[in-house]
Amino acid sequence: MKPIHIHEEYPEHDWRLNDEGEIDTFASEEGFHNGPLCKRCYHSFCVHCNPDGYTDELPCTVDEWKCPTCEKRLYKGQRFCDDCGTEIDWED
Repeated sequence: MKPIHIHEEYPEHDWRLNDEGEIDTFASEEGFHNGPLCKRCYHSFCVHCNPDGYTDELPCTVDEWKCPTCEKRLYKGQRFCDDCGTEIDWED
């Protein structure tokens, strides 16, 4: 069965906030790199490597796929649904 494809576009990201209500610049971190994380599309960037990322990294694009039987989230190319076992047909 074909997966359900959800495609949404937003003009800007919905960044995860810290306890003070400010953009959490440590929501995503790896070694010496850290930055915000979008709650919708999970996009992130390093605030040190790309300090203009808040304006350069637009728009927010959500592409996700769901199982046509149980609507569990799928990873693109996943052959079977982990939840219900439905075989997924990715061919156009």
